[in-house]
Amino acid sequence: MLLQANANPHLKLSDGSNAVMIASYYGNYEVVELLINKGVDYITQQAGGWNNFMLASQNGHTKIVELLLKKKVDPYVPNNNGWNALMLACHNGHTQIVEHMLNSKEQAVIKKNINAKNENGSTALMIACNTEKEHSEIVQLLLDAGADPHVKIKHGKTALASAMNLGHKIIVHKLLKFGAATTDVISVELNEAGVSIEMSIIQLCVGKLMKESHWIKFVRLRPTLAKIFADDLEITVEQFVEEVKQFISKTNEADIIEILCLLLQATPQCEDDPTSLVLASTIGNVQAVDMLLKAGYNPVTSLSSSKYFQAISTIMQPASTYKEAMKISCPSLVIACIEGHLELVKSLLRKIHDTNHQQETGETFLMFACDHKDIVQTLLQNGGDPNICDDDGDNVLHYVLLSNSSEDIILDLIKILLLWNINVDAQNNNGITPLMIARDKKYTKVLPLLSSKRDPIHPDSIESYGRTTKSSLMGVTAENIKEKFRKVEYLIETFCFYDLQRYQTPTLPTLMVH
Repeated sequence: MLLQANANPHLKLSDGSNAVMIASYYGNYEVVELLINKGVDYITQQAGGWNNFMLASQNGHTKIVELLLKKKVDPYVPNNNGWNALMLACHNGHTQIVEHMLNSKEQAVIKKNINAKNENGSTALMIACNTEKEHSEIVQLLLDAGADPHVKIKHGKTALASAMNLGHKIIVHKLLKFGAATTDVISVELNEAGVSIEMSIIQLCVGKLMKESHWIKFVRLRPTLAKIFADDLEITVEQFVEEVKQFISKTNEADIIEILCLLLQATPQCEDDPTSLVLASTIGNVQAVDMLLKAGYNPVTSLSSSKYFQAISTIMQPASTYKEAMKISCPSLVIACIEGHLELVKSLLRKIHDTNHQQETGETFLMFACDHKDIVQTLLQNGGDPNICDDDGDNVLHYVLLSNSSEDIILDLIKILLLWNINVDAQNNNGITPLMIARDKKYTKVLPLLSSKRDPIHPDSIESYGRTTKSSLMGVTAENIKEKFRKVEYLIETFCFYDLQRYQTPTLPTLMVH
């Protein structure tokens, strides 16, 4: 009617949008066709670089897309943000439109344009892999048309990393079939000085198995590190915490395990970096640990060989503590013992045959497990020697008595150790015996048991110390032992940030037409 009344169909809005664009945006096929037949420009771009083909592709208006393709429009023209119609259709999951575009041009034209990048460096394939919903059919179409799965954007992120991060197991499988590399590393800057960490896709995948409880503990214990990542995303710590909680809640553990299996199968040689195995042990995922061990990951390798921990140790405070912790050998088993992951301990012991392995300062796995009686029992049954002492002269009984466990738990642990001939009269380098510690901590249930098992000819040297001197020595012993655990616990806390700075879906430029 308006055209019959001589309305001018060529007029434009202040941003350069014309009537064809508006009709394309809202999917009004008849109007688009009519306006084109009236000679209205259907190729023009408005101020932001958008044209009507982009709008129809973004919003899934297939008939309009078909019409415009017949008019020989170029589907690869970019807007001011570098997004073209193919990218927009991929992002929004419009499979049929993607198929029409890929069938509308000669192979040489498609090959030339299919790996075009937007301002973030993302290609259509990367965009299709980085959406919350899994658009596996679109990914297959793009790969068949020659999309390159090896393209990287800032920090080394690839299509495979994006698909893994979002739990898209079908897409991961397709990318691996087309040769996507599992050995690429992704770099994340930690501070303004340019210090960064490098993470493999397998390490990132293991990190996806983290539970919300790990995250909550991490934020509580390491607020400074949480702020580093919040600042990098330009959001508040509170927003970061909430986003990560929501992200973790969407993770399907079974899918991530399946993806990890695919990645390991596609990796010709396992990493020499212990981080993946250490992280899986921290999280406590037995299935992941078993898969990594089967793939050849070495549980004995110390943290000092890890590029990731080398980077972390340069920015964390106190730096000296982290550097000391880097020397920890058999870190996966140490962490499993401290965290109380019994099934992990059993799995790792099948690979680590030296149950009495000692750290540089003498600690054994029994000492690290002193809060967990089921693990202590398992270690003893596998040849653990309770009478080995660390460099301070403490045996596992000293560790048990100086732990933060309740007296009832300590009593149960002592009963187990007594069955394995623990020396209750052992003196450490300060002359402190387990009985002295029990008396100092006023353990009414433990004292009679220890007293009944001590050597009757062994002098009870506690009486030779004045009350002040004894308490002072006890404090030194307790603090020394706590410091040893602290070094490992710092690392456990740090692991938990691993996959928390997730690579978010790139912001999609939108055009609202009124």
